[in-house]
This record gives sequence, C-alpha cells and structure tokens, in this order.
Amino acid sequence: MTLDLHVGFCVRRRPNDTRHWIIILVKPGDPKCTWYHVKGGPQGDPPANAYEVFIEDGKRLNSQGIEHLSEKIATISDADRAKVKAAVQSVERQRCQLFTVAVLAKLEKKGLVPIGTSASFAARVEPVRSAAATTGSGSKSGSSSRIASSSKSTIGTSSVSKTVSSGSTATSSSSRSRRW
Repeated sequence: MTLDLHVGFCVRRRPNDTRHWIIILVKPGDPKCTWYHVKGGPQGDPPANAYEVFIEDGKRLNSQGIEHLSEKIATISDADRAKVKAAVQSVERQRCQLFTVAVLAKLEKKGLVPIGTSASFAARVEPVRSAAATTGSGSKSGSSSRIASSSKSTIGTSSVSKTVSSGSTATSSSSRSRRW
C-alpha cells in the first residue's frame, strides 16, 4: 500500500490570523487520513508556554477546517509511515508553519520527499499576524495522540499522554475538543 503526503492549509479563523499548516498522509482515494501538526505556544488559544505535537488518525481529508491541500509532495510506502512519525516526534516544537518546514527537511534527509521541498515551503511561511494566530477547533472524530514539548513518550491511540514538568504522566480522554 502507498500513501500520499500533502501539506494542508487550514481555514483562517479570523482575517488577520496566520494560517495553520498540517502534514497529511492519505491512502489514495481514501476519505480518511492522518494529520501531523503542532498546537499551542504563545500564539495558541489560550496561550501556552509549550507547543504540543498531535498525530490524529481517522481525520476527514475533506475537513471543513482545511481550506486546501498542497499538490501531492510525495508517495511513500506504508512501511515508511513510521519514518514520518519519527520525524514529527524528533523536530523541535515551534510555530506550526516552521514546524512543518522542519519536518519536511527531515523527510528530505530520509529520502522520502524531493530535495528542495522544505525550501519551497519555507518561502511560504507567514509572519505571525495576531496574538491568536493558531485558533480553531479540533474534531472529535478519529483517534488522537499528543506529545508535550518536553515529552518524547510513546504515543497511544485511545488516550492522550502528556509528561508534566514534575516528570509524572497525566492521561486524559482524546475525544475532547482542542483549539489551534
């Protein structure tokens, strides 16, 4: 089985918001996909001290939150899905557009996307335009995994694990609504 890799450009919640970017893996012709993205940070709603990585399976490819997709960046084997996840988990947590570019650069080094892909997207990065640049609402469909910026923990699919500053792990339901 193969998977197509795209970047999703989300709907601006307000005219001055910076557009939220997500990496998407989808089986050709499948209406469901996996989203890889970061939320939070000082531009989050509400503002937070840390960014968190989210890996969300079973999301709708034609979600109303996605304004449009990039052209297909690459086609990878299903076996390479783990390499995408590893790249997402290893990149420094930062603003979503910069995070996406950094993940694409890692995927270039792994030979999964064409050389120059990250530079092409880096040229499209927008400046932060408002204090709530990453607002939006998440969907309750599909399973979600979240990694706090201080955590490199193993991800589950039915709960959200987050390492808190004390070193303990807190677990909560993944079905609650999140904001970008």
